[in-house]
Amino acid sequence: MKPSQEPLRHLSGWKGKEGESGKPGAAGEPGAAAGGPAAGAAGAAGGGEHACAEGASCAGHGGGGGGEPVEDPRMTSPADVTKVGEGLLQWTWGDGHVSPFPLKYLRERCPCASCVDEFTGQRRLDPKSIAPDIKIARFEPVGLYAVRFQWSDGHDTGLYSFRLLRDLCPCEACRVG
Repeated sequence: MKPSQEPLRHLSGWKGKEGESGKPGAAGEPGAAAGGPAAGAAGAAGGGEHACAEGASCAGHGGGGGGEPVEDPRMTSPADVTKVGEGLLQWTWGDGHVSPFPLKYLRERCPCASCVDEFTGQRRLDPKSIAPDIKIARFEPVGLYAVRFQWSDGHDTGLYSFRLLRDLCPCEACRVG
């Protein structure tokens, strides 16, 4: 039996542009341009190409040497967010890449000061303290760059930037790349 795929945007009240409801970074908003100067330069910046969903090619996840990489804005602009079953949140990015996030995996990686020491960067949150069936009660966009989750355990202070979420992608292509 296939797990139900429920658009989380309807649960969260996430609003895109008219006609694009639930698609953060909808066409016409910053970070959603398909093309532009960053699109062609991203591969040349040393990001390391890999194949994304649907055979699309993207510039990988950051860094090469010698300065700041030029990032394709489609890599960090979510096109759609869908709840798959009870324990999975699926992000489809503007470049076509799909990031399947188990909810416990996301909660364990909360970037807030309560979960990560601000000075040392060491994790303070014990992964064993998170229920295996953790849920998202709701979430909301923070500007055009991040999302804040309200977790079923009451925690809600972490701001997950789209860049962080893309870097946390647990798919095999991203783990290898």
